[in-house]
This record gives sequence, structure tokens and C-alpha cells, in this order.
Amino acid sequence: DLGSESPYYPWMDAMPRTFSTALSFDDFEMSCLPPFVKFLADRDRENFNLFVWVLQQLNTPTISASTKANMQVLQWAFNIVFTRARPA
Repeated sequence: DLGSESPYYPWMDAMPRTFSTALSFDDFEMSCLPPFVKFLADRDRENFNLFVWVLQQLNTPTISASTKANMQVLQWAFNIVFTRARPA
């Protein structure tokens, strides 16, 4: 929400703007996936829906209601975390 004033701006600005993950696939692309890959893609979509639901439940004064309602921003944030996270 702070944009270029955020202390995290340089890091976020270095991240990709788009992703080729299940969240960006349309119905036709999803239907072309092999069964196991489709299962994994469906799980990614379910996890994204849970991410959005939990975010809506949290009292997060640093994240505005408009940001929480912006599905494009939420998909970007989800992809940033889940394409870069590594188990400890």
C-alpha cells in the first residue's frame, strides 16, 4: 500500500510481474493438463482461495481493504510466496 515509499519496494520491484501458474490458466488450458498435473493445479487454486479467505479474516492495518479486494495483486502475492518459498 505504500508503493515506492515502502522499505520493501526495491525487493518487490525486482520480482516478476507475471507468472505462468495454474492461477493464470483458463478453462481450456486446465482441461489440457495431464491428470496428475491437473490435480496439482487444482490444489494451487484451492490454496489461493484459502489464502484470500484467510487474508479477509485477518485484521491487518498495513493492508488496505482495496488491496485485499484486488485479485490481481493477491494472485501476484500468492505466486511470489509459492514460487519462491523453500522448506526450512
